[in-house]
Amino acid sequence: MAGKTSIGSALLIYPPTGVYDRFERCQSPVESESVNIVRPPSDLAYLAAVLEKHGVKTYIRDYPASGKGWRDVEGDVKLLSPDLLLVSATLFTYRQDCRAFKIAKGV
Repeated sequence: MAGKTSIGSALLIYPPTGVYDRFERCQSPVESESVNIVRPPSDLAYLAAVLEKHGVKTYIRDYPASGKGWRDVEGDVKLLSPDLLLVSATLFTYRQDCRAFKIAKGV
């Protein structure tokens, strides 16, 4: 990615498919843990920083941490109308995570 890009905006999301420990590729569900620590979406923030360096307006949404669902994903896609949708998926939920792409295609 050299210089300015033709992508105007990007939406980077953790889809609403459950709260998972996404730290260091662990990707395990946190419901069974005695202490549930929801970490910030650092991986999405790093990607957003690179995109913004190249002139792309970025939006980050962590739907599981904020207790939001698929209707919220649809609402954000409609409202923000991003040129790029980046979905952080886990091995356990990738089929459900891909629902975000179906929503974006239908909007």
